[in-house]
Amino acid sequence: DTPGTSGKTHKTYTYAQIQDLIDGAHEALKEKGVAKGDRVMIAAPNSARLFATILAVWRLGAVAIPVDIRITAAELQNIAKRLKAKILGGSGRNVPGFMSQHASLESDGISIVDISAFPEKARSESAIGYGDAIDLEAPAFIILTSGTTGVPKGAVHNLGSFMINIVDIGNMAGVGKEERGLLPLPLSHIFGLGVTLVCFA
Repeated sequence: DTPGTSGKTHKTYTYAQIQDLIDGAHEALKEKGVAKGDRVMIAAPNSARLFATILAVWRLGAVAIPVDIRITAAELQNIAKRLKAKILGGSGRNVPGFMSQHASLESDGISIVDISAFPEKARSESAIGYGDAIDLEAPAFIILTSGTTGVPKGAVHNLGSFMINIVDIGNMAGVGKEERGLLPLPLSHIFGLGVTLVCFA
């Protein structure tokens, strides 16, 4: 469902194709009214679209909340309400009933979107409107704790400190231009997100 090149075991994307996916997600989220400070929760398996959606959220100055897709629908809805999400995104391609399953959240002011249906690229640069520079000290994403001792809690992170960690990880691992990273972790895990950004950067 994306412009990447399909292989027998994987799909390959160019940086330009990932940028197009980010632009498409940016445009779709902006049309939904997402603005600086809004919270966008996303429950979807690792994919180029999930990664692009998280980066699009940051570009809009909003707060991304990637969550583990293994949690139940009731848990997901409870967390979305508790964290006051403006948007709940999921992948209709991977979970066909996602939109209807969570439609009741619309009455709580939470819009449901299918990130797998976001356009492959924005219709025009003017439709995107990059806006102000990203505030590296503002909240950028919330990672949920495991909840082993109770209800999962949200740990708020900003991009300033996260980028420092990413640079440190890249330098420590000696990641170079021709290196490849294998990610067994979900993007809802802070280390999974960090490793992906190390390779992307």
